[in-house]
Amino acid sequence: MHLLVAREEPAPSGVQLDHVLAALDTLTAQVVVDLAPDLVGTAVPHLDRLFVVVPASDHALRAASRRVAAWHLPTGTDEAVLRGRGPVGPADVREVLHVPVAGRFKDSSRALVPLLDVRRGGADALSRRIVEAWEQER
Repeated sequence: MHLLVAREEPAPSGVQLDHVLAALDTLTAQVVVDLAPDLVGTAVPHLDRLFVVVPASDHALRAASRRVAAWHLPTGTDEAVLRGRGPVGPADVREVLHVPVAGRFKDSSRALVPLLDVRRGGADALSRRIVEAWEQER
């Protein structure tokens, strides 16, 4: 598995991202890319799966609905991940976005190191479950 991140550098342009993802298409490993919403359209031809992280609020769910509709994703390639506590639950996300919910995670407190905090239901624990599911699919 490879993780593609910009680090401290500015995010790539759409053209740069397209070239990088095209080069990575030849890999047999999983490549995970953290995408800004405006880069998803460029990445769509290269995606096997897209996880849309949705904060658990009505406003965020409406915004995610507009974005997902604008991206014109192939059927069955996107899933949602629900972030944090709030009035929106997995059933709401499934109803509005018409996609399965891969899971939900709680935001870690600032005192915790999220990547080391695998027992409290944070993003790291959910990521681990998603990766294990990918491995079983292969």
